[in-house]
Amino acid sequence: MKGWMLWAVTAVMVTAAVTGALLTATPRPAATEPTEVYRVVREWDGRVAVFLPQGNTPEAVYDTWVSSLPEADRERLCEGVAVYSHSALREVLEDYTS
Repeated sequence: MKGWMLWAVTAVMVTAAVTGALLTATPRPAATEPTEVYRVVREWDGRVAVFLPQGNTPEAVYDTWVSSLPEADRERLCEGVAVYSHSALREVLEDYTS
């Protein structure tokens, strides 16, 4: 009987310690990511271009020929690459134009 009691007391102490640690831990703030499309990068007249989400005329056209890119990139540009922030736009353009 003493062995069972020792086991039960130990289990309760461990559970209390773990629960206490979880309750006092500082939660991390949830990362907030934009949900609206900022710009769309796609092909225009054979080159990489930037469009407003619902736009038909490019805001900017780059001197990178889509035909010079790997096939996977060409396919993505044909579909249009949605970006959700200015920094994401810079990264995408750097990938396609450098």
